Amino acid sequence: MPYRDYNDFRRDRMSGPCSRSKTDIASYEMTALYEIAQQTAVYNERIAIVLGIMTLGLAILVFASCRTCVQLLERINVRVAARSAGYRAFARYHMYYWWFFGVSALAHAAMAVGHTGLPQPGDPDAGIHWVILILGITGALFAVGLFSSCRISPKVLAPTLPKLSLTNRTYLSFVRLHTLFWLPFALLVAAHFAVGYFHAGLWPKPG
Repeated sequence: MPYRDYNDFRRDRMSGPCSRSKTDIASYEMTALYEIAQQTAVYNERIAIVLGIMTLGLAILVFASCRTCVQLLERINVRVAARSAGYRAFARYHMYYWWFFGVSALAHAAMAVGHTGLPQPGDPDAGIHWVILILGITGALFAVGLFSSCRISPKVLAPTLPKLSLTNRTYLSFVRLHTLFWLPFALLVAAHFAVGYFHAGLWPKPG
């Protein structure tokens, strides 16, 4: 019998026949607790998926407002959009897109790991959980590389790294790699979401 929560189970138990044995009561109690735990796990998984979709959308905003996107548009002769006043107004908030992306990515990772934990031996889903986790961690490392090589990073990291600036030759050499980070990052994100969708779907259901 499905229960909405533990209090629902207690009401059913109290209203049931007095002749129920201790074994029956224990069985009902275990069933109720299992169903409640299963529903909670599904809700946590849904939250992780929603946060993941938000993170993906914010990553698209980061790329769309990045100079790499402008260079790509110019290569395919889409210069009007890249140089329009509307696009410049949109790209002006590039740093804020980064901040929201970072917060959303951390929240997604915390909820996902909190839901599944680290894959353990004996878990039938351990293999696919490891794949999702490794893709996510590797994508996060490339995201760190993208942010660190972005031209806004000296402004953000200056308090902790005062020598970091666009006049530093070593840092400038690293900044030139910024465009190269985007392709592996995009592939890792796509793989992460594809494997996650294959495993859990877009909106997991109890059962």
